[in-house]
Amino acid sequence: MREHHLLLHEQVQALGACMTQGRLDMACYLQELARLLRQQVRCTQVSVWNLCGQGAHQQALCLAQDRAESPAAAASDALQVQGHQAYFDRLRHQGFVASADTHTDPQLQAVRQRYLRPGAPRALLDVAFTVNGQTFGILCCEELARPRPWTAEELMLMRSVGSRVALHLKARKASVGKWAGDASAGGSAAELPCSGCLCRCRGCPFAAKEAPDASTA
Repeated sequence: MREHHLLLHEQVQALGACMTQGRLDMACYLQELARLLRQQVRCTQVSVWNLCGQGAHQQALCLAQDRAESPAAAASDALQVQGHQAYFDRLRHQGFVASADTHTDPQLQAVRQRYLRPGAPRALLDVAFTVNGQTFGILCCEELARPRPWTAEELMLMRSVGSRVALHLKARKASVGKWAGDASAGGSAAELPCSGCLCRCRGCPFAAKEAPDASTA
């Protein structure tokens, strides 16, 4: 397992380098990141979210998603922070929200109805990524059909990956003056999502390349 984690860190670092060098656009970086994380953690779904806006208008915008055994959903979902304040307060305070069973977890009592809906995650491991103490995004690992206890090793892995992602996105914003969340507000075509689960950008080193699932490695 430790070897798999080292490999994942190397893959994430390579993704960041490709994006910094202009060989990979932001949307492809996030989509490939979601795919690699889902394979490593072996969960049903991984998504990447950007916190944007201020005050009562702040929302979390889904930018990328990879799901087991089905095509990735369109990365366009939005969640109003104001309606889920307890969840986001905990996320900012401790840097993560981990729940083995969203139907019974006391820490999710204030937002319970969201997780009782059809298709909602039954277990989740959500990690914030921050720059200079400011939370601006979330990595979400989810089990949709069953409860799942998350290990300390999985939490450590997610938090370390989140730290790397934050640095990559900070470098990207410094180089182009925006990051992926800006694409939804009229960013350039190069920053808009690719079609399908795998990157299909011209010249992308990850295009049409299926990595072996961690469960079979």
